[in-house]
Formats: sequence, structure tokens, C-alpha cells
Amino acid sequence: MSAEVLRRHCLRLEERLFWLETLIEGARAGTWQWNVQTGETCFNALWAEMIGYRLEELEPVSIDTWLSLVHPDDLARCEAALQAHFSGQAAFYACDARIRHRDGHWLWVRDYGRVVTRTPEGEPEWAGGIHIDISDHKATEARLEQALDDTRRLSERLRRMDVPCRLGGEEFAILLPETSLAGGLRLAEDIRRQVAALFFASARHERFHVSITGGVAVMLASDASGEEAIQRADAALYRGKHRGRNRVVAEATAATDPRE
Repeated sequence: MSAEVLRRHCLRLEERLFWLETLIEGARAGTWQWNVQTGETCFNALWAEMIGYRLEELEPVSIDTWLSLVHPDDLARCEAALQAHFSGQAAFYACDARIRHRDGHWLWVRDYGRVVTRTPEGEPEWAGGIHIDISDHKATEARLEQALDDTRRLSERLRRMDVPCRLGGEEFAILLPETSLAGGLRLAEDIRRQVAALFFASARHERFHVSITGGVAVMLASDASGEEAIQRADAALYRGKHRGRNRVVAEATAATDPRE
């Protein structure tokens, strides 16, 4: 390899390293490298900062550093995810876990990683990955779940025949037999107002509120199944999102409903 080719190769490596470091800094990601066979472990400064330390305060670090900080109730789940990756059942290691901050509170991290090298016998050797602080996300998720539970329950509002259900992710539905479009719109708007009036606090004690967007549809005589009405309600929901969110929108075909 000539000196010029080597120089260009080094420049490309330096550029790639620059962008890698920029991305890590931008994501505020803590990085880790772990020798599974020896326990040797390396963390970056952001990882230590995430839990309230300077990296030099934690040195010398090893896998025991992580084990001493992770919540004991999460260790088994992390170990199971690791073993699934080590054995080839999972392409990557991924697990959410709580780790103890210096001031004593627990923060949630999303842990991603993979094996980089293996021993001649095929055992995992070096593995590496990142930790991302998802404490605010977890706190918001828990409070929103509680708010939704307190609200889509509505024991004093729903009839015995009404069916609240979760469609998946953050989408919920309430099936209202023998209800007109206007009745469905009134109930959805009441729920929207109740949720919009709630306030929450993040893990950093920052106050915020959330909103919901609703789509309402009725089942038509021409529908082969309830799925068609759900699809129209979903389409109405997304129109509401495009219009600015925090609103309830009726299906586009509502005018054709013979019961209205």
C-alpha cells in the first residue's frame, strides 16, 4: 500500500470516527464495551454522566460496576435477553432496565448491544452497545396509562353493552352498540376534554399535558364486518392529526348513514 493510499484511508477513518462521535454526543448515548470472558468493561464519559458521576470516580470499572447499579428486579430479564443473543436466538441484545443514579433515584435506560468477537470455541468474547436514558418516556407512559385507565373505564358513563378496548400501541377504541354518530361524537369529545385537562410531571419535575385525537364512525348496512367501520374511524383519526391534533373528527362517509 502506497503512502498516498494509506493517507487517504486514514483520512476516511478519521472522518468516520468524527461522525460517530458526533452522533453519540447528539443522542446523549452512554457506550459500553465488555469482555464477556474476563469481565473487563469500558464506559464513555456520557454513561457516567447519565447516572451522576464523572467517569474517573467509577474507575476501575468492570462488569461488576453495572451489576452494582442495575435494579435487582431487572437483572433476570437482562440476563435472559443476553443469553438469547449469545445463543443466536436474537440478532441483537435489547432490554430496558433501571439503574441507580448517584442521588439515589432510579432511571430507566434502553440497553442495546451485540457480540463483536467470539473465542475460537465460539463463545462470546467482546460485546458492545449503548445505553439511552428513557426515564421521561417511561414516566410519561405510566402516567398516560393511568390517565387512560381512569378515563376510554368510564364506569359512570358507559352502558353495560359498550365495549372499551385497546387496538395496539397508543390506539384505543370504544364500541357503542345502538348509538348514532352524534352520540359517538359527544362521548369522544367528552373524553378528549378530560384528557386535555390533565397535567403530568416528568422525571425532571417538568410539567406538561397530553392530548388525544379521536375518529368516530358508524357501521353501515353495507359493511361486511365491524373492521370496515374501524378503518373509517382510523382514517378520521389521521385526518384529525393532520388538522393539528387534539380534536375529534367524524368519518368522511357520515352523511350517507341512513340512521342519522
